Amino acid sequence: MLSLLYRLRYLLAWDHGLVCAVLGVSVRIVLGFQRHRVRRYGIRDGAGDR
Repeated sequence: MLSLLYRLRYLLAWDHGLVCAVLGVSVRIVLGFQRHRVRRYGIRDGAGDR
């Protein structure tokens, strides 16, 4: 879940470029977190033990 300040929510409602920037940062953070977890558990290529 992503929580944003009310002022930022208002700005995002009207600024498409800002939405893209915030989305890009959010995606990079989530993917970075997932990559870190995958490395920590030794999973290769996202396949796990199949």
